[in-house]
Amino acid sequence: MTKKTTKISLTLLITTVLLATSLLGITLVNAADVDTYAYLSVFPNPVGVDDTVVVIMSVQPLQPASYDFYEGFMATITKPDSTTETKGPFTSDATGSTWFNYQPTQVGTYSIEFSYPGETFESTGEYYKPCTSPITELVVQQEPITPSTIEPYVAYVATVTPTRVGTIVSERVVTPVPERVVTPVPE
Repeated sequence: MTKKTTKISLTLLITTVLLATSLLGITLVNAADVDTYAYLSVFPNPVGVDDTVVVIMSVQPLQPASYDFYEGFMATITKPDSTTETKGPFTSDATGSTWFNYQPTQVGTYSIEFSYPGETFESTGEYYKPCTSPITELVVQQEPITPSTIEPYVAYVATVTPTRVGTIVSERVVTPVPERVVTPVPE
């Protein structure tokens, strides 16, 4: 071998060894695991005993395909007397959300928490990790709340950019509460 060929071979060997040893320190991440975030909304709040509230549960980011639906949504309701009630399992719609009506029967503060168990979607093979919402408190008073006594509520108009991570751009909008029309949902 010539001196030039030996130098090139030695340079290639050193580069290969350095590249191989540097890769040993890299931890491989399963790209199919997707972090999820649970959101819970209860309105109106406060309410009177036996008034109906709407409980809305949502997971972000959106499912990988429009025909995929999150499954297994569960809501745990802790009543003022510390007893618990579980609602679900529910399946989301295409927006990653679902809802149910609830009628509190005791005066006091209810705590409501929503959990999603996680699942693998066949459309992409991606595993969407489990998540739990922060606890939302529902205040229930003896007197019923009539539409004229409900203060305007804050609605958030969100523009969702469906990316791998999921970007939400929110804008605060104050909207007066319309007359309540409650349609019961079959259990």
